[in-house]
Amino acid sequence: MAALEATVRRQSAAGAVASEPRVHLIEPPVVEMDGSQRVERPAKPSVAKTVEVNEAAALAEYFGELDSRLGAEGRDATWAASTEENFRTTASETRPKIGVENPRCGQTMCRVETAVQDLREDSAALEKFITGAVAYMAEAVVRDGAAPGRHVVYFARKGVEFPPMNSPEPTIP
Repeated sequence: MAALEATVRRQSAAGAVASEPRVHLIEPPVVEMDGSQRVERPAKPSVAKTVEVNEAAALAEYFGELDSRLGAEGRDATWAASTEENFRTTASETRPKIGVENPRCGQTMCRVETAVQDLREDSAALEKFITGAVAYMAEAVVRDGAAPGRHVVYFARKGVEFPPMNSPEPTIP
């Protein structure tokens, strides 16, 4: 996820407005009867309408929805407090070093801001922190923070899954 966001930022900085249009189209083979025999022929290629996707906007919308969901769901006081402490413990035991700031849990998910001092260790520290945390959480999604070495990690409670990112539906001409 972080790599995707970095690519989007580089494209935006270079003046690209949106990512390359993508076409998701599956054409089934054509089945015809030739006398008494069934004949399958590949479908003729067709041109589908393309849907341009602004990945930066899609990511901002997705993470905004996660923040809204967390804010609206209320807090499971017992679970949230112990899970927030688990994040701090996991971070303190992680090498290379990663800091945990503002862990906040609700009933089904958590949001944790992280910071890595040594940018050369950023990927390794983040990966080790997430690997340690998924021992007590179901899954994680990562958003790059406001500065290098900073990330926002969303964790889903065991038994809960994050919604998939919205993607354009395939178009058929």
